Amino acid sequence: MLRPLVAGDADALVEAINDFEVSRWLTHVPYPYTPSDADEFIHAIGPQMGALWAIDHGDTFCGVISIGKELGYWLAKSAWGKGFITEVGDAVVDAWFGNPDAADLKSSHFVENTRSAHALQKLGFVDIGGHVHHSIAQNADVPGRKMHLTRDRWQDRRRFRIETDRLILRELHPEDWRDLQPIGGHPRVAPMMMSCLSPWPEADVKAWIARARFRGRPGFTLAACTRDGKMIGAVGLGGKPLSTLWMIDPRESGQGYATEAVGAFFDACFALFDLGEVVSDHFVDNPASARVHEKIGFERIGGGMGRSRARLEPAPITRYRLTRSLRDAKK
Repeated sequence: MLRPLVAGDADALVEAINDFEVSRWLTHVPYPYTPSDADEFIHAIGPQMGALWAIDHGDTFCGVISIGKELGYWLAKSAWGKGFITEVGDAVVDAWFGNPDAADLKSSHFVENTRSAHALQKLGFVDIGGHVHHSIAQNADVPGRKMHLTRDRWQDRRRFRIETDRLILRELHPEDWRDLQPIGGHPRVAPMMMSCLSPWPEADVKAWIARARFRGRPGFTLAACTRDGKMIGAVGLGGKPLSTLWMIDPRESGQGYATEAVGAFFDACFALFDLGEVVSDHFVDNPASARVHEKIGFERIGGGMGRSRARLEPAPITRYRLTRSLRDAKK
């Protein structure tokens, strides 16, 4: 969650940033970092610093992100490796480019800060050359890399369209919730999905779509539509381990739409991303999904128990894996 940084955050700010493993990667932060440093920073927040927010996870302060002349951020060490910068960075970058007059974005990282390099790459930034910044915490000039994100690249990373003989797979948009709600919330669909309810509340559907937006990397869901634009389902990819989901309107069942959509989806994803292995599962009482898994090329790897928000109790599932070679063997 993003919120304004306030005076009451001073103690948490000191606790998080008064760690050399954090401050060494920042240019203007001293080490040790004192309460007076925190007070001075909080009271200096103004338009010249751009927009700046505290990053919270639940009730815990995790770090800071800002955007103005550059995109800047840092996280407490306890928050590393959890995808927080990718999540909040997407929101901040989207808000920035939501202003049609906003300029291209700059950022930077020290060469040895591979975590920050990876986070910026996931946000769409590209390396445009080297530079040297002075690190107050290290009391040294440190080599770094300059990063750049153009509006055109940002827009391109929000577009994903696949066409088949009968279908168009496209990005989900906020206004799609009305068409998606009766599909995911159908009493024959929701119990086969992990996160849907029947009925599926409007707020849940909108939040689901917001999480499913395409941002140029795995972790998205596409709308499956007929050639005349009618939404008949969705197919997606994301999570750790990397897994897939799909749903088809029961009123359109029996026409091969799931196999057509999922097959085209994975052909495109294997071409675009370095996926390695994708896992999947279905509830044992969903034989239609079993047939689709087999047609796509998924390899059965075992069973287990799974949960759905639309089921009262865990239920048996069958687990699968898919690689590029397994998919190619079915084409």
